[in-house]
Amino acid sequence: MAKSPLLALALSLLVAGLGQIYAGRTFRGLALAAADFATGYAYMRAESEPILILNIIISAYAAVDAYRCAKALRVPRAEPEVKQPELRVY
Repeated sequence: MAKSPLLALALSLLVAGLGQIYAGRTFRGLALAAADFATGYAYMRAESEPILILNIIISAYAAVDAYRCAKALRVPRAEPEVKQPELRVY
């Protein structure tokens, strides 16, 4: 089923990983959501700038990846050709 890449991007901007879940990549979405949550929590506890930068990178990656995952679903895959046996009449 075709998924909208822009909707996947928007969902992932709201919550990291939600766009991947929408596009059918559930494990990837949950992993990105967990990483985003963990770095966000670590930043709130330590208020360390490198952790904040890592959180922003994870969020940006999640948004771009959600767009790509949904876009890949829209590209029709070529089915392999099945060779038909030749019939020869003599």
